[in-house]
Amino acid sequence: MGFVAVLLVAIGIWVAIVFLPEVPILSLLLFALIGGPGVFIGYKQKKTHLILFFGFLIASWGYAFSTVFGVGFTNAFFYDFMTYVMPVVLLGTLPFAWFGRWKTPGYTTFKSAFYTYGIYLIVIVPFVFSGMWDYNVRADTSPPQVIRMKVVHKSVNDEGVCSLQVETPDGDLSFWISVSRSFYDERDIGSSVMVTVRGGALGYEWVEGYT
Repeated sequence: MGFVAVLLVAIGIWVAIVFLPEVPILSLLLFALIGGPGVFIGYKQKKTHLILFFGFLIASWGYAFSTVFGVGFTNAFFYDFMTYVMPVVLLGTLPFAWFGRWKTPGYTTFKSAFYTYGIYLIVIVPFVFSGMWDYNVRADTSPPQVIRMKVVHKSVNDEGVCSLQVETPDGDLSFWISVSRSFYDERDIGSSVMVTVRGGALGYEWVEGYT
């Protein structure tokens, strides 16, 4: 039942995220309907803290893989996140880790807080990173631009996912895009790809499509 409870919480969070920007009340209601039973199971088993943690952990990394790695992000976004947002996340998590620290047998108060701090960051950082990039994409109202780019690198990972790195002739704009195997095989290094680029709600370009 514990595993089922964790899945219910994770699925509830994912569904809530889908509707959050447009219909926040519906988003909260769906989380209550789907994730609520998971929280209740955790409460009955006296494992509410663990159920919530693992539910948020699965939701956080699932969100990251589907949103960030599915669309791809730019180096500029990563740099700005690490420079300006990450310090805020690190400092903001400290009080939550201190006052919400897990009491671990054999650990001092400080060591328990430090352990909890690391655990919280594993959940919070992917959520914040993915949430910002998701907002940059989903809230984007900028007009699409079709840009001719050239392939500068090709890659196939262990799961068989094919990717191309494309950039503008001047090298100012570069993206990694996931493509089909047939599209991958048809493109050699130096060949052209027409890429549809949007400006991003936060000012970070992203790829909407390619041909």
